[in-house]
Amino acid sequence: ITDDERNIKFAELNKPMTGADLVVEKFGQDEGRQVLESNPHLIGEFTRVQQIRNDVTKVNVDIIVEDAPDVINIQAEQFELLANMYQANPQAIPLDMVIEASTIRNKDRILEHLKGGDEQAQMAMQQQQQEAQELEKLFTMSELESKAAEVKEKQAKARKLEVEAEALEIENELTTEAVNIQFG
Repeated sequence: ITDDERNIKFAELNKPMTGADLVVEKFGQDEGRQVLESNPHLIGEFTRVQQIRNDVTKVNVDIIVEDAPDVINIQAEQFELLANMYQANPQAIPLDMVIEASTIRNKDRILEHLKGGDEQAQMAMQQQQQEAQELEKLFTMSELESKAAEVKEKQAKARKLEVEAEALEIENELTTEAVNIQFG
């Protein structure tokens, strides 16, 4: 019904609607159920088909059926090519672009997590900077320089481990997705 890929909606054609369906549609799920339960004498009437929703025989339109390429397979092949390019040279293609091109469920959460990881790293660095300022008050400059070097080294190691863990997690998800595409 729409060209917006993020807002896809489908229209049901020739959908039989019973009286119960019409009541639920008019009053909503909960209130419609209460109306049906409070009128048991109409149950036979409510179970019969009352109308056909989007009856194609009554619509004055031309329906053209065309053969179209298998979009799902084309998308899977393109994603596989993109994933292979990323594996060959991770610096050439940003990881978030690879994830956006994938059909992974909850990819928005993965992208948010990647961005959140940067925020967490910034917060950790701010906390470590505050600790370094406190150390500056306690130690002389030479002692502070050696402590700062240790802190920076620990920061670098911690960030490296964090990035490696995130990369492994994403690589596992991409591999699972590729296996699902090939065998699914």
